[in-house]
Amino acid sequence: MKKLILGFLLLILSACSAAPTAAPVAPQPIIVNVTVVAPAAPAVVDAPPAVAAAPATEVPTNAPVEPTATSAPEIPATPTSPPAVGADVLGNFSRSGDAFSLKCSPSAITFTTTALSAYIVKTQFYYRMIDKLNSIPSQWYAAGDMDSDKKGNFSIEISALDVNPDVRFDHGWFEYQFVGLNKTGDVVGRTPKELFAKQVTFTKDCP
Repeated sequence: MKKLILGFLLLILSACSAAPTAAPVAPQPIIVNVTVVAPAAPAVVDAPPAVAAAPATEVPTNAPVEPTATSAPEIPATPTSPPAVGADVLGNFSRSGDAFSLKCSPSAITFTTTALSAYIVKTQFYYRMIDKLNSIPSQWYAAGDMDSDKKGNFSIEISALDVNPDVRFDHGWFEYQFVGLNKTGDVVGRTPKELFAKQVTFTKDCP
């Protein structure tokens, strides 16, 4: 019994002598410094210049299409005018007389000329009449191609019967021109109409 009591006392003494347990210390708070960065303001961008609106395009109307002018084919006619081209490409002019008549002799005249240009391969003869009473000229008439000797010389005989009946005046001037053509039929040159003015007389009756 004594041992039991003694052991109980020892137990109590050992419990009292034990160092008091320290109270738990609260953990120190961890301070975290947070830097807040303000978002950068968006850069100001100049607005693109305003583009003017394209002008409204008118709707094309069905405008009438003008027909293309085409040259009518040239049809040789009698009477006709000599080509209006001038050049000193013909020379050595001659004729067999200065007068001819419908009813008397001489009734024809022969005309000659020489080509001064190597481009001339053919020569045509034109004439007109002028009434001596009123000095009114007729239009020009084509008498045709002149004969060629293939050496640049040309000749043609014109009789009173070759003169157009509408211009066989009782007393008239017979005026004429030579027209030189190349191998394609284009005019190379012609004698001036004044060159042989009022030089040849035509009569219907005998002078």
